[in-house]
Amino acid sequence: MLKFQKAKKLFSIVFLSLIMSFVGKCLATPAAAIYHDPAIFYTPAGVNPFYYIKNESKWVVFELDPYYQHASGAKNTDGVKVPLGDRLGRWNMLGLLNGTSAAPETFSAANYPDLYAAKTNISAVDSELVSDTFTTSAGTLGSYSIPVKNEKYGIRTKCHFNFGAGFFANIRGGFTHYKWDPTFNDQTSTSTFVESIQTVVIDNLMTEEKRDAAASDIGLNIDMQSKTALEDFHVELGWSNKFGMNDEENKLAVRIMPYLAVGLWLPTGEKKDQDQAFSIPTGNDGFFGLSVEGAMNFDFPKTVQLNVGGGLTYFEKKRRNNYRVPSTETQLGIYPWKVPVSMRLGTTWHLYAGFMSQHFAGKLSCFFNYVYTKKEKDSITMEDTATRNALFKPKKLENESSWESQVWHLGLDYDITEHLAFGISVQSPITGKKIARTLTLLGAVRFSF
Repeated sequence: MLKFQKAKKLFSIVFLSLIMSFVGKCLATPAAAIYHDPAIFYTPAGVNPFYYIKNESKWVVFELDPYYQHASGAKNTDGVKVPLGDRLGRWNMLGLLNGTSAAPETFSAANYPDLYAAKTNISAVDSELVSDTFTTSAGTLGSYSIPVKNEKYGIRTKCHFNFGAGFFANIRGGFTHYKWDPTFNDQTSTSTFVESIQTVVIDNLMTEEKRDAAASDIGLNIDMQSKTALEDFHVELGWSNKFGMNDEENKLAVRIMPYLAVGLWLPTGEKKDQDQAFSIPTGNDGFFGLSVEGAMNFDFPKTVQLNVGGGLTYFEKKRRNNYRVPSTETQLGIYPWKVPVSMRLGTTWHLYAGFMSQHFAGKLSCFFNYVYTKKEKDSITMEDTATRNALFKPKKLENESSWESQVWHLGLDYDITEHLAFGISVQSPITGKKIARTLTLLGAVRFSF
């Protein structure tokens, strides 16, 4: 009978492990659709959901986490390091002179004086340069490379409520300040075009005066952006428990701890301002998101805990009345015209693997994680008249909206008392595509009651 009970218990644990391994590969921790913060975290443990185990007897665990971020460039569509403003490619100013039939008002000297003059003057030298199919193999004529000085700092918080029997709730959120300050480096002189063509493009589009005038024509502010705002909040409910397995001497060899949670991203953060080229969203760009998370922890007593997990966030569909959409495939980085669209952000999911060692040196604990995050393409549907809809290229925006990231995370945590702890952590990029290469430093003060 005893053997049967052990076999039954072992079968249950193995079965549950298989289910959770499947969940861990297919789902994700509260993943966010933020290319400049692709593996957002709120504790020194990073995405590891088992950090609270040493506080499992406490009813409430509350953290205050000041943080600082800086992005040293970006990874482009090929995974190559580039200036932050070149994440999706260099700005193509000649693209502003293409697809002009999509302008909300007649493209004329009266409505768009500087762009109209630029198109007229450049066309007089070479009409092909302003055609809707014009591209350059070098991609440098009329283009800007844009390094961006940037920083972001603020305070994040997490509150964990333990209801007993393995059930819990988490609330996460934050308050942030960011600054993005661009520099415009004209690449025209590196092109293979003759000097007369380079000169007419520079004189009509690329000087600071002409660049600002062109942006003014399309109602776009291209100056430095600095803003203080809330980040999105995340609330979730979940369950976690532990199952022990003994060795031949009937001593505890390992504890297996599954973790399941469902949550909701609340759009409390700021959306990207479509009329500010260098504004960034401080959350999921105004969209609600439903998250599902699964993980598994293997706790080897007095040594380390190994954990794997993952999850996904599925976003709502909503209408945006004034959204910048390219009107030709040649436009890149700067899009002149705004139209109503329906959007759903691409599903964002991640996988992680890591370990933690609790009290490996007195009251000091450490955490290490590897996190892979992927955001799928957005879904964008035109919502204007049939005639106007045909003039735009939403598929181009969809293709630009996906990204993927790999980061590593290291954290330390020190228990001052059973009710108070301090921590520090760093997260750094490994590689990715279409993401900012964001380094994050986070401190933590944790209270347990």
